[in-house]
Amino acid sequence: MSSVQKPRLTSIMPCSPHSGLGHWLTHQSTKSVPVNGFRILTLDLALATYTEVPLIAKNPVLGYPIVPDKIRHIRHFLYKNNELALHTVCPHSDFFVVPKDYPKEAHSAFGLRNPPSPYELAAAILHPPHRCFWGEAGHKKYSPALRCANSALKWWLLGIPLSLLGKRTSQAPEVLLCQAIEHLCRTVQFKLWASAIDPRALITTRDQARVAASILQGTKLPRAVRKDGTIRKSMNKRYISARKQINKKPLLAAAFQRARIPTIDRPLYTPGIVFRTKQAKLDWLRTPNNTWAEKARYAHRTLYKRKINAHRKRQDQSWNQEHI
Repeated sequence: MSSVQKPRLTSIMPCSPHSGLGHWLTHQSTKSVPVNGFRILTLDLALATYTEVPLIAKNPVLGYPIVPDKIRHIRHFLYKNNELALHTVCPHSDFFVVPKDYPKEAHSAFGLRNPPSPYELAAAILHPPHRCFWGEAGHKKYSPALRCANSALKWWLLGIPLSLLGKRTSQAPEVLLCQAIEHLCRTVQFKLWASAIDPRALITTRDQARVAASILQGTKLPRAVRKDGTIRKSMNKRYISARKQINKKPLLAAAFQRARIPTIDRPLYTPGIVFRTKQAKLDWLRTPNNTWAEKARYAHRTLYKRKINAHRKRQDQSWNQEHI
């Protein structure tokens, strides 16, 4: 009797070597990728589309690009695709508006009775507290198919519809979201945050308490430094061991089997990285004397005129070829 194997997640070629948000953006690119060497962040996409998310409104310093060339290359990829430009460059689009709920398949992929909402997930993974906070998800050592899934989940949280996500990969977008969520649920950091279990019911040692506090507070673990300035590697090994011990707790495993467990409020690591509703984005567009909204409308008008001129030019060329 042959065992039934689950279909493996495959990606269509050519597959971008980038990870994170840059993977799906540069997918199926036949030319040399201009963003090579750049790590695309969520705030870079906001600056490229002139979208003043609430996080930038509260911290105006974030509204200045650190690498201007990266912003120009991102706009190149956004503008060259008409459908992608319609969902990103257009000020009235759903770009940076988090979806209201998960698809049915992705909702069940968590395995939790009360999974985090899309806004909570967006505030956690789109702009993490630090680069290695969620482990090595999306690193180059993972398969291209897994990088596709992780990148697709982030773009879906940014408001890109599922119909557009599936056009650049060979798998259904729902399958991509499920694969990315299941991959996140393998790390103890995401398990402890998503389950929202009171850490006092899990920890039994001081090292476990430090690990749990660093996860819930979004901070790095303190490094033990000797008097001569060198780092004690034994302390880091103790933190790794404590993290593995938390991951093996029966109570944490029961939470991902839809058990009824008392929970606490999940911390929002980066609130305001996206708009909660479409009405919130429309209210931002209607704000008087809003220079960001004016730049967004100007970029959309410029892109619209450019597309019309290119379409007219192609029509003139075809007319000339037919009547020569």
